[in-house]
Amino acid sequence: MTRGRVVGPARNRAARGRAEPRAARGSGRGEPIRSRGALSRALGALAAALVLATLGAGCVHKPTMELAHAQVSQVGPSGIVMTVYLRVNNPNGFDVQIRNVRVESVVQGRWALPPVAYSPNQWLPGDGTTIVEAPVVIPWPLVMPLLAETVASPSIKYRVRGQVDVTAIRSVGIQSDNYPVDETGSVPRGMVVQAAQTMFPYAR
Repeated sequence: MTRGRVVGPARNRAARGRAEPRAARGSGRGEPIRSRGALSRALGALAAALVLATLGAGCVHKPTMELAHAQVSQVGPSGIVMTVYLRVNNPNGFDVQIRNVRVESVVQGRWALPPVAYSPNQWLPGDGTTIVEAPVVIPWPLVMPLLAETVASPSIKYRVRGQVDVTAIRSVGIQSDNYPVDETGSVPRGMVVQAAQTMFPYAR
């Protein structure tokens, strides 16, 4: 009597060649696995939502901006460059960034100066006051009429209006655009006369 092999069902042999699928690691309740990247994004979204909720609740105060002073800084081919200094007070405990400044200035209530647009990208520390500069130009054709208009006055009045783009909270980057600016001030007339004499020696 010859010996033979006992061959089981084909499905049993195929089953031995396959490994049983491993159970997914999780809480044991069939929850999907979350990567670290997805968790970080979820936490970031939660932080942003909390910040926005705080802003909406009125717990965060808007930075205040006021005109500090102005002075003639230089003389250029296009005219007299006057630097306007804006005092920005940040009463919050987080940083604020001034990204873009767009302003238009009017002197003596009638002459509009060329508009100014620049990007200081300047971070302002929380609970503090920072000076932000905005250069404006008095064109040469306007200088002599302006001095004639103010011959009996010790100062020249001006008004600065425009918008400022602000980023609040450095780590999250909540942005607020078109933050309004509307301030008035004056600059000593003698300062403008001295600068004008480089182009017009007879200016008084």
